[in-house]
Amino acid sequence: VRKHQGTGIVHLAVPGLGGLTPAEEYRVNMQGLLNVLEAGRMFGVRRVTVASSITVYAGLSRGPFEEGATLPMESRNSTEGYKKAWEILALLYGAQTGLDVQMLRLGGIYGPLYHSMANLASRLTHAAVRSRPLDLAAGRGGVPFDDDDNDWCYVKDCAEGIRRAYTAESLPHPIYNIGGGVGASNHELVDAVRAVAPQFEAKLQPGRNPRARQNNFMDLARTKAEIGYAPEYDVRRGIADYASWLKANPE
Repeated sequence: VRKHQGTGIVHLAVPGLGGLTPAEEYRVNMQGLLNVLEAGRMFGVRRVTVASSITVYAGLSRGPFEEGATLPMESRNSTEGYKKAWEILALLYGAQTGLDVQMLRLGGIYGPLYHSMANLASRLTHAAVRSRPLDLAAGRGGVPFDDDDNDWCYVKDCAEGIRRAYTAESLPHPIYNIGGGVGASNHELVDAVRAVAPQFEAKLQPGRNPRARQNNFMDLARTKAEIGYAPEYDVRRGIADYASWLKANPE
């Protein structure tokens, strides 16, 4: 197969959360991955870049999370399970066929065109800008704690990280973290939203969840050194930009 050096595939597609039966979810995830890999092989693309997730680190007791960490076999949700499986199987497929396969572990993405409202940053910003009711108790795990943190990645940083990894001539590793690289607390999220919507109210539980992990963010040392990625948006700048976009693009 002749290599098409100017072309490639970035695989970002996943089924909607909770929208399929377990059997359908399995079929869509695994057949979809195979279809993408086979298309890359058949057309001789230069690289297939596949979106993995920070969720693969969910079974680790503390961060910062490095790409070389040993991950447990057990998974607590579909995203964790399928992303770990994708990494193993896609990299095996690449080794067997000679296809250049790259896995990117993406942080908690928020920003324009994020629709599922599954993460707290998006729910807070939408509620403040669009004056919508905010039921924090309805989220996974109930009302969030003030001091719990997460690795938030504004969508523009995410896109730049993917671009840099995808266009790199050659890379010494098959897996890279793309995220914020710091742990931003839920309290910081609320403060960032209040900076653009001063009347906004969001009451979180005080303190820290006893089950929360220390340093709940990804280590970006490999990514910075090998693809030159560094995030430009902290949560305050990211939420301000997101809020501006929401105001300019009413539903």
